[in-house]
Amino acid sequence: MPESESWRSTLMEPRLARPLHPSRVRIALAVTATLLIYPALEATADTVDIDVGRGPVTIHIPSSYDPQFPEPLVLLLHGYTGSGAGQEAYMQFQPLSETRGFLYAHPDGTAEPDGDQFWNATDACCDGSSPPGVDDSGYLRALIDAIAAELNVGQVFLIGHSNGGFMSYRMACDHADRITAIASLAGATFFDPGACTPSTTVHTLQIHGTTDETISYEGGSTALGKYPGAVATAEQWATYNDCTLEATPGEPLDLDFELPGAETSVSRYNENCAAGGSAELWTIVGGAHVPALAAGFRTAVIDFFLSVSQPPPPPEPPQPGTGDCPHGTFSVSGDGTVCSRRAYFSKAGSFNTGAAADLAERIDAAEALEPGDLVAIDPEARARYRLARGAKTGLAVGVVTSVPAITLANGPPGTAEDSRPLLALMGHVPVKATAENGPIRVGDLLVSSSTPGTVMRCESLEGCPGALVGKALEALERGEGKIEVLLMR
Repeated sequence: MPESESWRSTLMEPRLARPLHPSRVRIALAVTATLLIYPALEATADTVDIDVGRGPVTIHIPSSYDPQFPEPLVLLLHGYTGSGAGQEAYMQFQPLSETRGFLYAHPDGTAEPDGDQFWNATDACCDGSSPPGVDDSGYLRALIDAIAAELNVGQVFLIGHSNGGFMSYRMACDHADRITAIASLAGATFFDPGACTPSTTVHTLQIHGTTDETISYEGGSTALGKYPGAVATAEQWATYNDCTLEATPGEPLDLDFELPGAETSVSRYNENCAAGGSAELWTIVGGAHVPALAAGFRTAVIDFFLSVSQPPPPPEPPQPGTGDCPHGTFSVSGDGTVCSRRAYFSKAGSFNTGAAADLAERIDAAEALEPGDLVAIDPEARARYRLARGAKTGLAVGVVTSVPAITLANGPPGTAEDSRPLLALMGHVPVKATAENGPIRVGDLLVSSSTPGTVMRCESLEGCPGALVGKALEALERGEGKIEVLLMR
């Protein structure tokens, strides 16, 4: 299956001998142009090379890494005929390694005699070795173990495209004891449920376009064998994880910038699951095999990993000065309770996201608010807040966050006062954004847009007096999505 990084003139997959529709050529060219205009953010992190027999693999280490604490590891797996570097150029997870705090690598698969690289994943895709049967599963496990011997690795997450998506499922089947969650774009699991026998639960995310002409959303076959459709793949893993086979709809997502609006539907199989397991399906309605990925794609995938990796809340309220803090790394409640801990999830094996990166306070809201909303003072009741309305409003004060590093004005744990929205006042957090005032680039000044609760770029400091929200830490080429912002209030 031709991958986004190959950009071959024929866009033909040699093994399956199935040409892509001309629209894939347009998408490929569009993404190529995007990469030329908006290259990946230069990371300030360190790197280390690790070789387990197939040449060195570069591991990106965020500047927040502390060897005393486990750090999550994310592996990106390329598609058939692709490469790790090319897949990274397409998906661009490396900048998030630094801003969200995780170890990251994009290894290469096995090479065919003509140089095309593949992963020997399932019986349908895509063993090109001669003789057949190369152990890519064993190689990736050895790589994970070698990284863990060199660095303090906590939870392990895999994201793969096409053949790399198939391989992500193979790793979940073979190494469930080490894999916390996987995400597959345009891949599939084994057609025969009995061919996969995970030793324990794994969180899985299937992302698939309904007009994929290479790996069909409905399922199909390659020259090597059959593969299940996207729904069947999600339900198969819901079954492995003992979940109820009744999906719960989630908020639609905007993952493809060539499709209008929030084109992606979300179906979650997360009811009555065994501990450590769930399944999720993101259906890109009208999406192709190589989607024109919006800026929010990579953030949404990392947010998924974060959401399934968080430990359950502590059963008892924390004692003053000790224990797990329900409000962040350090908090002071209204009753005088002080709670602190040495570190947040990133130092316990998960992500260093907006949590441990922002200062927030509990607020009274005049309307429903959700994480990522840009918030402004309610002019009709100055002690309350609402969605920011109007371009360049000077009433904007911050962004709704989820679990910040430090929280103020908490109520007693478990009370209604304690459940009020959290408003980030400074630090970096995800924010809803729109490109209505032109593409947002890293470092752009941000102000409120005409869309309630969202930010847009500001042309100049002089043009936005008293209205600045912060600086963009991620780019948004067009449409709407979520980006990281450094608040500057």
